[in-house]
Amino acid sequence: MREWLRKILPGRRLAVVVLFVEYDRGLAGGAEHAFATLRRYLSRVSGCRMSFIRIDNRRPGGVESRRGRVIKIGGDNRYREFSGWQRGVEAIARFKLPCEVVLFVNDMFLAPGESFLNDYARLELFETALDQGLVIGRIDAAGERLSACGHDLSRWVCSNCFLAPKAAVDRIGNLVTLGEEIDDFLPREFPGGPPFFKDSAPINEAYRRWLLTWLTSRWHSRFRLDAGTWETFRAKVRNILNESLLTARFAQAGFAAQSYGDKKYY
Repeated sequence: MREWLRKILPGRRLAVVVLFVEYDRGLAGGAEHAFATLRRYLSRVSGCRMSFIRIDNRRPGGVESRRGRVIKIGGDNRYREFSGWQRGVEAIARFKLPCEVVLFVNDMFLAPGESFLNDYARLELFETALDQGLVIGRIDAAGERLSACGHDLSRWVCSNCFLAPKAAVDRIGNLVTLGEEIDDFLPREFPGGPPFFKDSAPINEAYRRWLLTWLTSRWHSRFRLDAGTWETFRAKVRNILNESLLTARFAQAGFAAQSYGDKKYY
């Protein structure tokens, strides 16, 4: 369909909405630096009509403002960037923004290393996502079979920066997969020691081990697991599951995840 439109409307621009979730901790230059860098990368893209929604998860609800192509709204930090992005998706309809492709970014998208947008932000990137029905971003993998909620979660798209056709976003509905359902995986109170996950949790043993090892030993902000850090552990497990389950839900809806280009960044 889009190839046909390009032939009859050669000057038609692809409608892209950028959803930028921020919870400014002053890290990696801060949210303003991240947003300015993102706009610089995207300024090189010709053939797209871009709108930006900045979602401030430090400021739930609140006053909305619009200046040029940038809309600012209050966020929803209950489930971190996933609930914030959901606020942004709802704002696309509320502000009646033309949208064929959504670019999801958070204010830490530069923290692990350079973004693929620095090299690959061009019209072809967005057209590929739309024409081929792909979710595009950096693909992570654990090197072993991980599963939860009946999905194979052994590979997933890194959620600090990825793009998807708007049709894919509409198809899956809410971007938050696990909210209070984290109680199905982990008890609300610190269990005192292993096992930490509930016996009935819908997650395989390999994924339980991987999450525990990652958060307490391998992650750059690793922490000792005890009663004082239990809620942090629950929140991080939920975030990681939301990230990998989002990829699985997109795939189930017919939109596979794929990296773009040959370069590796981190």
